[in-house]
Amino acid sequence: MNRPKILLYLHHVDLGQRYPISDQEVVIGRSLGHVLFPNDERLSAQHCRIFLGSDGKMNLQDLGSANGTVVDGRLLSPQKAYPIREGTLIAVGGQVFKCVEPSNVRQMHPRNKKKRRRREDTGADLTPVFFVIFLALVGYVGFKYKHIILPQLTALNPPPAIISPFEMVYKEVQEAFDEYRETGRSFQEGKLNNKQLAAELRKNLIPKFTAAQVKISVLKPSSELERRRIEANKKLVDGLLHQVTVMAKYMETNDQKFSDEMDKHRPALEAAVDEARKLNDMRTPANEY
Repeated sequence: MNRPKILLYLHHVDLGQRYPISDQEVVIGRSLGHVLFPNDERLSAQHCRIFLGSDGKMNLQDLGSANGTVVDGRLLSPQKAYPIREGTLIAVGGQVFKCVEPSNVRQMHPRNKKKRRRREDTGADLTPVFFVIFLALVGYVGFKYKHIILPQLTALNPPPAIISPFEMVYKEVQEAFDEYRETGRSFQEGKLNNKQLAAELRKNLIPKFTAAQVKISVLKPSSELERRRIEANKKLVDGLLHQVTVMAKYMETNDQKFSDEMDKHRPALEAAVDEARKLNDMRTPANEY
């Protein structure tokens, strides 16, 4: 029996595991499917599926999951097919995958290159010799006249401010949170009704918090402090995303169970606020949540 041709790989960003995708449907989930993560409580039993469309392109479809599927920072509509390709970032539950074409997978782990063939001519190549001499000359001049050259270079090209990947993500989280607070004020002042608030949460804030959730999940800490900051902000974003999602449901249905759920999770959210504020100098009062 011929083995199916691999058309795409799902590269797990955290685990480094690769899952081959062929023309056969692949379902990702917690308990039912082909790629399973039984310990991820944010995954639905059958969360999403990847399949080959009639146009020959790979597609992804959310199967009505509880927490949704995110592709390149966008929260997908359930049951609708979305094309995926090389470089596409997929987040389901706590799992993040990057789509990689088979040719690029081979490039990620190239075999040892064969030694270059000898030149047909027997003449010596003097290019490396001149290159070494040139480097030595530049080094000598730079060392001897560094007291003159370095100040001039510094004045012409001041070093750029270094911004860590975490700081860039945190800025997005803070901007989304500020917008969340402003939306809440508009609702309290009567500028938005229940239906308008729910629409604003689903159209704008939920996708932003979801995108931040994905970006935080792929950060790699380089220090213990950075690890703690990432962990604290992940809890904060998870809590905010849960709260605005439940809030949207409450505004749409006026069902008391959603209000009770928000009250139930409020202490955990306030604790996440306190911890993130300690590590990031967040000056947002917990009672504003």
